[in-house]
Amino acid sequence: MKIYDGNDLNCLYLEALSDSLKISSPNSSRSGIVYDLGPAVFQLPSDKLNLITLNRRALNPFFAIAEAAWVIGGFNDLAYLDYYIKTYGDFSDDGKTLNGAYGYRLRQQYGFDQIDFAIEELKTNPQSRRCVLSMYSPSDLINTKSKDIPCNTSVMLKIRNGELDLTVINRSNDIYWGVPYNFFVFQFLHYYIASRIDIKVGTQRHFTDSLHLYEKDISNIKSIINNNNAGVTLTQSMNIELIDGILNNITAINQRNFTHVTNTHINRLLSNYSKYKSEGDLFALNETTNNTTLDFLVSDWSRKYIGNSIC
Repeated sequence: MKIYDGNDLNCLYLEALSDSLKISSPNSSRSGIVYDLGPAVFQLPSDKLNLITLNRRALNPFFAIAEAAWVIGGFNDLAYLDYYIKTYGDFSDDGKTLNGAYGYRLRQQYGFDQIDFAIEELKTNPQSRRCVLSMYSPSDLINTKSKDIPCNTSVMLKIRNGELDLTVINRSNDIYWGVPYNFFVFQFLHYYIASRIDIKVGTQRHFTDSLHLYEKDISNIKSIINNNNAGVTLTQSMNIELIDGILNNITAINQRNFTHVTNTHINRLLSNYSKYKSEGDLFALNETTNNTTLDFLVSDWSRKYIGNSIC
């Protein structure tokens, strides 16, 4: 099993990308030719922002923030997300909702709010080992028609040494499209739960049974590796306060009421994107958020996708 453990997420991700290119025997899958690294675990630092800032990765910062707020909101509505990525509708079975929506499954689908219950359990019994949040249902095993079966299957929460640890179990993880956003959205869930318990954030772990690379993404991965060598790799961001900026504005972000977002950097980021979407103003994306991490992500994303139908 591959183990990726270190102080810098960018370096861990680059290492995993490099490992994925070493797999010589591909397999066929419903989504195309795939190279499977097999089981892997990522152990991530708790004091840094889990947004990958690598040249040419072109991570979508608008979507990453919106998805984090959407998950905590407990929604499954497609409209929240396809505002940021038009092609997200490809994963919807009915054109309106997402079957595998993590927040909805955690907060509504099974008749009670798993997140709230876990919070109360850990407040009452900090030694509890029962806090397992389920996102995968037994019915998913026999559902052969849905285009959106959860890849992340469960979350385990434990308090150790006065800190909250969070472990994500994953049945299948796309190293190019899935991994970067998983790191961030579950970090946000981690901070949300810790803030409700009033405890420090501990270690975040991701166990996957299938870390894989699709053949169609090989050129993108090679571009990332080639553009982040020889000391040009950006170090993982310390802008952890951006998490609080989202936590304090979940409702405004979900309602796209960006002018009411109280965090200046996130307000500018999402307001600039809204202006681009509503008016087609490309220059709006060049307006600074006054945050180095967000400005880099916008620039890197814009270079790849502006003018492309995906955005």
